[in-house]
Amino acid sequence: MPVSSASLGLFRILVGFILFFQTSSLISSNFVQEHIFESKIRFPFEYFEFLEPLPKDGMRWLLLLMLGATVFMILGRFFKIATFLYTVSFTYLWLLDKSYFNNHYYFITLLGFLLISTQADSWGALKGKNRRETIPYWHVYILKLQLLLVLFISGINKINYHWLIDFQPMKHILETKAAVDGYDWLLNDFFYIFFTWGGMLLDLLIGFLLWNKRTRKFAITAFILFNLINYWLFHDIGEIGFFPFLLLACVSVFLDPLQVKAKLNWIVPQKVK
Repeated sequence: MPVSSASLGLFRILVGFILFFQTSSLISSNFVQEHIFESKIRFPFEYFEFLEPLPKDGMRWLLLLMLGATVFMILGRFFKIATFLYTVSFTYLWLLDKSYFNNHYYFITLLGFLLISTQADSWGALKGKNRRETIPYWHVYILKLQLLLVLFISGINKINYHWLIDFQPMKHILETKAAVDGYDWLLNDFFYIFFTWGGMLLDLLIGFLLWNKRTRKFAITAFILFNLINYWLFHDIGEIGFFPFLLLACVSVFLDPLQVKAKLNWIVPQKVK
């Protein structure tokens, strides 16, 4: 069943911006120098021991290639080539060493390869022959399903004694936050229960609530608050990076594509197929 290409195009633009800022952060923070060249030992992933870092100049050019690829993703120009180059380069980067791996890196890799299989450049592209009014629904469906699965499995993994009864590791995280920022008001059972049980329930339910048109507005509001709180909680005590904003960008794929088209059609000024 064909659907408007607008929501998928918006998804491409927003995710592209988040990846642009994430890559810019990797460059400005000297991530490669600190985590690869100044590290005395690397911890390669099983079956990927053969991967070796490029020379310093090569790694710099790799990051610049990734940065440029995100620009083309945003603009919708040479979209599949740009997305492929970014995804392969970023996957190579995180496969070099387990020590700086975050599970959201794997999520970005999955999103990248899924995007390559879609016509996400059909709407909101700067120019190009691929622009069209409608796309097959499965292009949107696979991305919605991917996000739902990531969230739902995250919720399933939280159903255990240590998370729900011992409140770990959230209790330790809140204690660290209180020690670093002086927020002693976080150190009570209410917040331990709120973050552990609330996080588990949100992960289990939010994907389905976003998918359902009747509950979507409530779900979007809850998801925005959840991710802003996550960023506030972890930005100075953990390695959460741009992940909360990536998740918020992903919400766009659940939006009604016809409403996206009606409100943002100024992004596509010329005729499309």
